[in-house]
Amino acid sequence: MTGLFPIRHPARIAYAAEGRYYPVTTAKFLAMSIATGGLYPLFWLWKCWRWARRIQGEEIAPFWRAFFGALWLPRLFARANGALESGQAPPWLGLASTTACVAWTFGWSILARRLGLSPAIGLIGYASFVFYLPTVIAVRRLNDTAPQVVAANSRYTQLSWLGIAGSAAFWLVEVLGTMASG
Repeated sequence: MTGLFPIRHPARIAYAAEGRYYPVTTAKFLAMSIATGGLYPLFWLWKCWRWARRIQGEEIAPFWRAFFGALWLPRLFARANGALESGQAPPWLGLASTTACVAWTFGWSILARRLGLSPAIGLIGYASFVFYLPTVIAVRRLNDTAPQVVAANSRYTQLSWLGIAGSAAFWLVEVLGTMASG
């Protein structure tokens, strides 16, 4: 295995090979997104595309697909939703949710600047992760036949707790700094 963070542990390779993309429960996606101030969706997208490259053998660049997540989110939705044998969501939902995500992010950013909102209130802008939910749900549903994969990915690992602690410390410093200067 090559790459910056290779999957080396044989048990991880075995269970990952049973799933597609990186399925997690909606509860974990929401909890981690909130706890990390909206950074978890980038990690989740990176993992989804990384699995596509490592497990399915696709010739893609997972980091860049996560970095430009808004451009690639509709494609991930289309792939996961299209592979469902039954109960597919309307195909337009992927593009609509991505458009809403981008509109929310830019709209809130402009509004927050014009109104001079504090970073604490500005956190509402990071709620754009809710627009990822159709894709998160499609990926999880695609893996309904591999519940052990969903369960393994939905556990809170040391990396999860590290991300939560780091984000909490960052936002605490940000809010205290704003209060001290205001």
